[in-house]
Amino acid sequence: MTRKGFLLSAVCALFILFASGPVRSGAAEKNLNVLASTFPVYLFASNICANVPGATVSLLIPAATGCPHDFALRPQDAQKLAKADILVINGAGLEEFLEKTLKNLAPGVGVIDAATGIQLLADGHGHINPHIFAAPGDAALMARNIAEGLAKADSANGGLYRKNAETYATALEEISAKFKQVGQKAKNKGIAIEHDALAYLAANADLAAWVMVEHGNSAAKLGSLKKELLEKKPHVLAGDSQFDDRLLRTLAKETGIEFIRLDPCASGPENPPLDYYQTIMNDNLKVLEGTFDN
Repeated sequence: MTRKGFLLSAVCALFILFASGPVRSGAAEKNLNVLASTFPVYLFASNICANVPGATVSLLIPAATGCPHDFALRPQDAQKLAKADILVINGAGLEEFLEKTLKNLAPGVGVIDAATGIQLLADGHGHINPHIFAAPGDAALMARNIAEGLAKADSANGGLYRKNAETYATALEEISAKFKQVGQKAKNKGIAIEHDALAYLAANADLAAWVMVEHGNSAAKLGSLKKELLEKKPHVLAGDSQFDDRLLRTLAKETGIEFIRLDPCASGPENPPLDYYQTIMNDNLKVLEGTFDN
């Protein structure tokens, strides 16, 4: 665990929700303001808090931001943090932009780390890959982690959080099982991915992923990438819907390898339906089934 962002886990431990006891224990007390760090975490928390009396969920960064590696907190974001009772984070180093801010959180703000206990992958540089949300199976574990944290923060409604999480996690696990069948049936499991956010999705599908192009690579690398692709012979090239796909389409044309686009669900609309994550992952599943069945 060499990634600098893992310092965040140590910082979170100082504020971890369970250390100071529940935020509230009775239904008559104030509402519970839950703040989610990123879009996928917001989706998970919203499902877990659905129809729970007094529990409201808001999103810290704009829904269209995507992976927040270069995000800088704005004054309005700091105001959201100031009003929160609970901050739910993806964890695994994704929220590096919050590292300094977490040190200054009010003592009463609890932090729930959704990455607890999840097996982490390494990225192309040997660092920890924090994009756990992109795999339905891992998303189910994240949902259960969030529910346990909320149940301890709001014991009066603990049963509701856990019930919601079980329903949601079960639905995600059903999708995860279908993903696994893709790789189990595939003769060539190779998939070249543009961005390591897709690595967890590929692993969930029992595919062998190679991070081929990271966002920002120029067309100057076209020759070397083409050579590597022809040597590795993956079944498909997978682009991340967050990024421009012109380079990958060029590589696909020149190598004869099929190009597909996958959505890790790092971003989305401002007011998504509760089943938005399932919809996106089922769309990804159809894309993978459509190419790996060939």
